Amino acid sequence: MGASFCFASFATYTAIGFGLLRCLHMLEAFPTVRSVFESGLAAVLLLLAFPSFRDASQVSVQLPDRVKKLIHTFLRKGVKSHHLLLAGLGVGTVVTVLETVCTGQVYVPTMTLVIREGGDTRMLVLLLLYNTMFIIPLVVAIILTRYGLTTQTMLKWSKKNVPFSKILLGIFFLAIAAYLLA
Repeated sequence: MGASFCFASFATYTAIGFGLLRCLHMLEAFPTVRSVFESGLAAVLLLLAFPSFRDASQVSVQLPDRVKKLIHTFLRKGVKSHHLLLAGLGVGTVVTVLETVCTGQVYVPTMTLVIREGGDTRMLVLLLLYNTMFIIPLVVAIILTRYGLTTQTMLKWSKKNVPFSKILLGIFFLAIAAYLLA
């Protein structure tokens, strides 16, 4: 189930990425619209940087409760399924789509940078590389869980490392905003 979940997550993010790349690529035909989009994106990233820095001391930016409940519902149903491979694919797809509420903050700016790199082959390679790096922590967590890692240990590690990751995220937002405005 874990492997099919990871595959579904990778495939779903890749499909979303292809869609984003296509939309962003179409903006190149309209330089003014592209410029307005990138300026607007830079403004949003600047606004997102501040909650990220604030979250380093006290996490307040999270998935909406309704989305979390939906994810938990799909996970519970998937784990109870007799068809674990299919359940992993279904749950992985649904959870990935629901999590784009959060992950889109990084995904859209990243795909904007990928478009700037140009070249169809290069964009494809960068998209696949990004999505591979994105699911590596998920794959590692599933493997470690298989070999005895507990939820409590993961939560303890997460709480310890959230401040550092939130600071890095804030720096990422500021750097991408500066690059888009340059």
